[in-house]
Amino acid sequence: MIPDDYQIPQWFCVHTKPLHEIQAAAPLKELTGQTRENVGKIEVYFPRIKTKMAVAGHFRLVLRPLFPRYFFARFIWEMAARYVASRQQVLGLVQFGRLPTIVPLRVIEELLSWSLEGHAEIFDPTAQLKAGQRVLITNGPFKGMEAEFISHLSDRKRVALLLDHLQSQPRLFLDRMHLKGI
Repeated sequence: MIPDDYQIPQWFCVHTKPLHEIQAAAPLKELTGQTRENVGKIEVYFPRIKTKMAVAGHFRLVLRPLFPRYFFARFIWEMAARYVASRQQVLGLVQFGRLPTIVPLRVIEELLSWSLEGHAEIFDPTAQLKAGQRVLITNGPFKGMEAEFISHLSDRKRVALLLDHLQSQPRLFLDRMHLKGI
């Protein structure tokens, strides 16, 4: 007997082969009319994060999976689970026990709330920072120091901080990818 929760659209976590998240998610986003008729609607959410990486000796911004080897898909389990799990590059659905684990909607909503404006799949760890919030600098010459978040700057790549240092609070401008809220 299948629980009622599995008979309505739910979010599931899809496990992929290493470095094949995009190839696994793409066909699920672009279902043909006949396939959609057979398996129903499938919604895909593949959160990624912009990060700096050394590429050919230069640091460049690249998009990396927020959860390597995983993405989320929303579908009716009875209709589409076999189809999703059998796609090339997919290893299966994450499960603990007999049935795949349902990802609570609030988890997906929380991830979406941290997305860059206009780019639901690009995760921005600084999106929810509020003026006055304490942050930890995670990279660069100020790594390990705490500061007070002031604001996002107009280029959305940098933030303004007040640094707690030697009884003064100098204003500091950093790449937003070098901090996390505390």
